[in-house]
Amino acid sequence: MAARTLITGVGGFTGRWLAEALRADGVDVFGLGRSPTTAAAVAGYYACDVADASAVREVIEDVRPSRVYHLASCAPTASSEVLHATVVDGFRNLYSALAQTAARTGDSVRMVTIGSAAELGTAGTAQLPAREDSPCEPATPYGKAKLAVTRIVRDLPIGGPVQVVTARTFNLVGPGLPEHLALGRFARQVQAVRAGESQRILCGTLGHRRDFVDVRDAVEGYRAVMQNGRPGETYNICRGRSHRIGDLLDMMLRLADVAPMIEESSGAPRCDDIEDVFGDVSKTHAECAWRASLPIERSLQDLLSVFPAMSA
Repeated sequence: MAARTLITGVGGFTGRWLAEALRADGVDVFGLGRSPTTAAAVAGYYACDVADASAVREVIEDVRPSRVYHLASCAPTASSEVLHATVVDGFRNLYSALAQTAARTGDSVRMVTIGSAAELGTAGTAQLPAREDSPCEPATPYGKAKLAVTRIVRDLPIGGPVQVVTARTFNLVGPGLPEHLALGRFARQVQAVRAGESQRILCGTLGHRRDFVDVRDAVEGYRAVMQNGRPGETYNICRGRSHRIGDLLDMMLRLADVAPMIEESSGAPRCDDIEDVFGDVSKTHAECAWRASLPIERSLQDLLSVFPAMSA
């Protein structure tokens, strides 16, 4: 059987970009997601919730992938129960199905699972840049769920038929960024101002700094980690420097040539209210030959240019 690649969460922001990049290189790509259908560039699509173990087993038996990009997740604001079922149990269901099929067929599988900078918490950001071995004490249910999977991966048997690597991703940006993320929300409002539909931008705290990496760079990072990452290891997918949120909003306003009123509201205190975080990308560069290349200005320009079409 020809080599096949499965992307879970293929209909999401990153999944669509990854599917497009793989298909452009002639890879036989299949997708899995909760929605009944998908617009992602895949040869076959399976509507399946990764929290459903039996459904996941059926998909794996049918596709028999040799490579899996596990992007399926849920919103960071979801309840602890939903986060655990989707993130932690979902990973276990996928790994178990892959291991069972591999044991029966004798095939081997490589999987990249996506971690998050939310795993770090205040302990992991006390000394910057954050490394893959920085202490992790996440304050949010999302960060805790992601860290649970990272620790499971770390303890998996290295020589087994299913080899898993974690790509710990920092803040994403780029064309199609959803509105539940700050820069995506800014893009929608900037477009409204440019169209004459509004004269103000509503935003939260602008003083925090975050490490933003373009989704197109991140996709190439996942592919590099898939190819060269060591099983059980974690690799940072980040730019390696932070930007102040307010500075990025100012950049978007200059790119759009608008000058609306900015209404900033700090809102309720957040348990993950970390002022600054950025990652160390030296391990990923040394072992996987990857480093982010797209400048933040390009990411924001492209976000503004395609936002209406991608978010429709």
